Amino acid sequence: MKSTIKSVCVKTFSTERAGIKVSFSEKEIVTSFQDELKKRFQKEGFQLSETENDAVTISGEFVMINEGNQFLRWFIGPFGVGSTKLEIEGSIHANGKELEKFNYSRKGRGGLFGGNGKGLLKGNAAGIAKDIVKLLTK
Repeated sequence: MKSTIKSVCVKTFSTERAGIKVSFSEKEIVTSFQDELKKRFQKEGFQLSETENDAVTISGEFVMINEGNQFLRWFIGPFGVGSTKLEIEGSIHANGKELEKFNYSRKGRGGLFGGNGKGLLKGNAAGIAKDIVKLLTK
C-alpha cells in the first residue's frame, strides 16, 4: 500500500469516551502517542500533512488508559496482575473512503520495582504507533 501513499494526515486522537484511570494527566500519554506516530511515519518516508487533501488520514480514539497498580506489578507482575493497559481504535481513510479499521491494545507488565505506570503507558503507546504505521507499509 505504501507505494501509492506519499503523505499522511494524523488527526488528534480523542479521549472523550475513554476509560481513564491514571494519577497524572492523560494528555501526556496522548501527546506521547501522537508524537511517536508522526515520528514513525516520517522515518518510513511519509510526508506529514495538516490537511486531508491528497493525504491518507489516520484518526481514532483512546478506548482505555489505565496505569494499573505498581504494587501488584512488583509482587505478582509475572502473572499480569496490575498491568498497565492502553487501547486505541481508529481508521485509515483516503479520498473519503475507509481503507482499514484498527483496534490495538497493549499491556505493560512492569519492570524494576513494578515499573513506572506513566513510562509503561508511553511504551504501550509507542508499540501501538508502530502497529499503525505497519498497516500502511505492508
